[in-house]
Amino acid sequence: MFSKHETTSIIEAIHSKKRPAMSSINNHKHGCLPRWDGFHHFDNFIVRSLGGNYDVEPGQVTEEHLENAKKLLQKMDVLLILEELSLHTRQLEDTFGWDLDSQRTIPVSNAHAKHRPVLSTSQEAYLHEVNTFDYKLYEFALALAREKSQNARTHSR
Repeated sequence: MFSKHETTSIIEAIHSKKRPAMSSINNHKHGCLPRWDGFHHFDNFIVRSLGGNYDVEPGQVTEEHLENAKKLLQKMDVLLILEELSLHTRQLEDTFGWDLDSQRTIPVSNAHAKHRPVLSTSQEAYLHEVNTFDYKLYEFALALAREKSQNARTHSR
């Protein structure tokens, strides 16, 4: 989790389309993130990750990156949307031959303490606007996962 100061620095970097100063992001405390990796998580992270240009400058993710990410999703044999997991498990049965009828689901709750929001309302709105390509990719993935699940039902073993 980034501090309020780090989050503000990252949002300013995205807005200015310039990388934040390394000194403004204290990534080493997060353990698994390299020092240079910060704004990426706030600026179309999924399109960056799947679109082949993870390290493009802040605010520079494009429609081309989105299309590359969509092409990658289309190549996947299984595409699960966690919010709709029960609709998509048929893909796992069809693709891998798994028998999921015998699996029980156990409700899980998260015992983590609630934290105060790090983002202000205006920062949250700005990031929603900035991440338009991630939102478009999510809508595309929803439709594609539903299609794959429907096809799995009609071709089940």
